[in-house]
Amino acid sequence: MKLFLKNRKRLIAVTIFVAILMLNIVSYLHAYKFTHFVTGGPKTEKPESLSFIKKISVLITGVNVPKKLNTKTPAHYGYEFKSLTIEGSDGLKTPVWEISPHKSTYTVILFHGYSSKKEDLLPLGLYFVDKSADVILVDFPGHGDSPYDWSTLGYREAQVVTSVFRHYQAQGKKNIILHGLSLGASSIITAIHTDKIQPKALILEMPFGSLYQTVQSRFELMGFPVTFPFAELLVFWGGVQNGYNAFDLNPVDFAGDINVPTLLLGGAGDQRASKSVLQDIYTNLQGHKELHLFEGLGHVNLFVRGKNKYEEIVDNFMKDMDSKANSLI
Repeated sequence: MKLFLKNRKRLIAVTIFVAILMLNIVSYLHAYKFTHFVTGGPKTEKPESLSFIKKISVLITGVNVPKKLNTKTPAHYGYEFKSLTIEGSDGLKTPVWEISPHKSTYTVILFHGYSSKKEDLLPLGLYFVDKSADVILVDFPGHGDSPYDWSTLGYREAQVVTSVFRHYQAQGKKNIILHGLSLGASSIITAIHTDKIQPKALILEMPFGSLYQTVQSRFELMGFPVTFPFAELLVFWGGVQNGYNAFDLNPVDFAGDINVPTLLLGGAGDQRASKSVLQDIYTNLQGHKELHLFEGLGHVNLFVRGKNKYEEIVDNFMKDMDSKANSLI
């Protein structure tokens, strides 16, 4: 009997050890696939769109995220542009497009979201060009024309924001506005917190509150009411693979370091950058700030899906910013 109990305890211990080991292996592979892009193949559907069988498959094998390449340039729309690569102090190479009208008032630098590319921001960029702004469109690592196949989900992307901003600041550009969507918006917030850069203003669309919270949301969107310890392991291994503490990536807290005019935009139905997340970020922002939600829209390109309202909001924000600047002269 004693031998049976001893073997039973040993079997239970081994089973628990194997289960923990397998859970960590699966989490490690998931984190790797989510932060590394592949060439070709179909992209895994959004979590809320997956069938039950596909959700189980994704939980076992991880997501498939193809690298999106740029196929159109500003020339496709009839605009002249310059293509160049900016190298940061850390050696990271960032490909950008420059569109410069003859008489520009502002320089708007646009940063795209996860699994996107600078080409996707061309319609928005050309809107700013038509408003007499120099426009810079940027490819983050792992996207578009970038020579890399990885993403750190905001950590090194923030370094890209800083490098590009300082490059154009050194060229004498003064009224620099940083504009970001989703990952791009969160990276801008992180760059201001980490590197203390001071642009003229910010336009932030759908930033995430924290990386940990974002990972939790993905599990919830897949219909899993319990996220522990899966979300924690994904964030842990993602940070280990990319050389930083991913639990510290919290733009909602970093927003307290922002004291420049900021326009915060989001979809009222967004399940990733929810209204409560945007409200928390808005509360922490310092100085002049505005928050606008687009009814009936989720985590989508707000300029494309809500163009008229979008242009009205941005036009008013820019005019208000100009009037405040003129009142100080």
